[in-house]
Amino acid sequence: MLALIIQTVKKSKWSIIGYALAGALMVWLFVSIWPTISQRGQELEKLFESYPQEVFKAFGIEGQSFLASLEGYLGGEQYSITWQIMLLMLVVSFAGGALAGEIERGTIGILLSQPISRIKLFLGKYLAGVILILIFVWVSILSVVPFAEIYNAEYRLSNNVTMAILGSLFALALFSLTMMLSALFSERSKVSLFSAGLFISMYVINIIAALKENLGDLKYLSLLHYFKYNDALIKNKIDPLSVMVFLGVAVVCTAVGIYWFNRRDIAAS
Repeated sequence: MLALIIQTVKKSKWSIIGYALAGALMVWLFVSIWPTISQRGQELEKLFESYPQEVFKAFGIEGQSFLASLEGYLGGEQYSITWQIMLLMLVVSFAGGALAGEIERGTIGILLSQPISRIKLFLGKYLAGVILILIFVWVSILSVVPFAEIYNAEYRLSNNVTMAILGSLFALALFSLTMMLSALFSERSKVSLFSAGLFISMYVINIIAALKENLGDLKYLSLLHYFKYNDALIKNKIDPLSVMVFLGVAVVCTAVGIYWFNRRDIAAS
């Protein structure tokens, strides 16, 4: 299984380098304009005061903290949607090709002919994906440190490390869910469509729950509700419930994925 993990990581190394670089470049963009934004803080705060606070809440922006620090600004600009979409693209790209892609290409037979059980095959692909995704998470988030140093922007290292931990838990849950779908389907396109559909549904649910008070309880159905990046970036804390939900989703989805992949008749797929 170790050989499978190493081989899979090597095979995807250029892809993860590209994603990590893209994430770092996005951080560079926001950090580079932060000095100008912070200088116009009072002017922009007055402008934001005229906007309904529900709008900020719906998109995960802390109105009072948005311009108070670099972390608050990154929370509103980078992690509210941009970083999430990049993570989803990476997760779908790897998980979709890990199992469903192999079945669709007809190469799964070669893997199954190796002296390794289906469970170890699933876990080998899964652990390789976890390694690659964690590289993206930590590089894309902690790249703020060198860029903040370059632009003499004040930053809080501990808060960004906390954000990287939260991002890792969120990525683990999202990846486990997508790997389960990859074990269920035989076409990569179906994995992509279902994953994108689930993400969009969770995003819409989060917005509706924030805008409609009588529908507020719907937020608990969305993984995005537990991805409290502002708490990590601004308050340097992670909600214990978020940890339990993300780990719970990861364990359940991985178990279901292993069970289904081990039982399904791939030759007939």
